[in-house]
Amino acid sequence: MANAETTMWDELDTKIGGEAGPALEALMAYLQQEGDPHHLFDARLMKWKFDNGLPVMQPTSVADVPREKRSEFEQVYIEAARETGKQLLERKQLTDAWMYFRAIDEPEIMAEALESYEAPDDLNEEFEEILQLALYQRIHPAKGVSLMLSTHGMCNTVTAVDQLYLEMKADDRSKCSEIMVKQLYDDLAHNVRYEVEQRSPMLPPDQSLTDLIAGRQWLFENENYHIDVSHLNAVVRFARSLEENQQESIEKAIQLCDYGARLAPHLQYPGEPPFDDYYVAHKHYFQIVGDKNRDESLEFFRERMQQAEEPSDRELIAYVLVDLLMRLKRHDEAVDVAEKYLGEVHEQSGFSFVALCEDTKDMDALQRHAKKVNNPVLYVAAQLQKTRGK
Repeated sequence: MANAETTMWDELDTKIGGEAGPALEALMAYLQQEGDPHHLFDARLMKWKFDNGLPVMQPTSVADVPREKRSEFEQVYIEAARETGKQLLERKQLTDAWMYFRAIDEPEIMAEALESYEAPDDLNEEFEEILQLALYQRIHPAKGVSLMLSTHGMCNTVTAVDQLYLEMKADDRSKCSEIMVKQLYDDLAHNVRYEVEQRSPMLPPDQSLTDLIAGRQWLFENENYHIDVSHLNAVVRFARSLEENQQESIEKAIQLCDYGARLAPHLQYPGEPPFDDYYVAHKHYFQIVGDKNRDESLEFFRERMQQAEEPSDRELIAYVLVDLLMRLKRHDEAVDVAEKYLGEVHEQSGFSFVALCEDTKDMDALQRHAKKVNNPVLYVAAQLQKTRGK
């Protein structure tokens, strides 16, 4: 090894003693041969800086790149990072590869690499690395949830998803929710079926959870339950992220609510309005998303809003109703509810009436709002937008 190193340094000295270009080419060839992607990344950027007459001591820094050259440098940086990331993926150095793909905001290649991974029988450092990247780095949360369920069980997975849920993208939340709903539904249906079969051994094989509990209140006597009720509560809450095209999972979520509503009262943890009657309200929510008794279930939330005595409760219910109406593309009604109940809500709460009006293109409502909050700039902006849209 010493001889090889000496040869390398001697060759670099010889090249540098002549023209710098060949020295850089020799350096990159050596790093490529030795399999040193990190230094090769630096060398590629250093060559570009040298070719452009720029300082080379900090090859990856944009600080010493003139403004007119930055776009070109950034493109060289992206291409070098992408190539380096791919090389590290081939070497199974996933965490190192992610460092480069994250820098250029290209998680898709990493997600594709994680998709085919299967958990080993004996968990090892590689598995923990994959789980960290997929779930906690949110490269491929759905894969991370699947891996965690199969290795760490429902309890740890619920805890992890709860911690990361709001940080996930909407699409990732819906995919993770789908996986969690399926797993909990299958576990619960299996447990309920086992108990029912103790009394009815000739049970048909294809009965759903709702079929299994129908007419069998004895399943819930003496405060009996068949799944960890905190897991049931959490997964039903996660399921609010399901989309209309995930009909099978929505149906399973409805059945989980059918089960939950039969539990002893103290096993049904209440939520904030309108989910204080937790499983009844969630069933209505899922029926709206899944287009089952939609109008009846919408009326449930309207009535809850009218019955609410506290303004803060009406606001919470209005958030949910506006979200549901927007999902159904009932824009006029969504704006009407928001204007009535959420017009005074500060945007720091996470809701923006202005954004709602922009999304629905309802500039008349936005102008009414602008008058109400005494914002002439917003009023004129809405008028200009309305004029532009004609």
